[in-house]
Amino acid sequence: MARPTNSTEHFWQAVKYQPEVTVADLIQLLDTLAKKDWTPWLKGLDDDPKKYLPNAYAVEFLRHNLAPKRLRWFG
Repeated sequence: MARPTNSTEHFWQAVKYQPEVTVADLIQLLDTLAKKDWTPWLKGLDDDPKKYLPNAYAVEFLRHNLAPKRLRWFG
């Protein structure tokens, strides 16, 4: 994984200003993300120091933003 250089705000700004992306598309994306149990995938990253340590910021960013409460907030 590459080290992220953008914030959540940068992501949403990039999506927001793409004319082909609709609110319905974003809602569908959030629904799809919310249906997935990210725990095993995140645990796999946690358990592999070669993946986790160089990407700790990205992993924690994903852990925070893939949490069900956070996905509901985005919606």
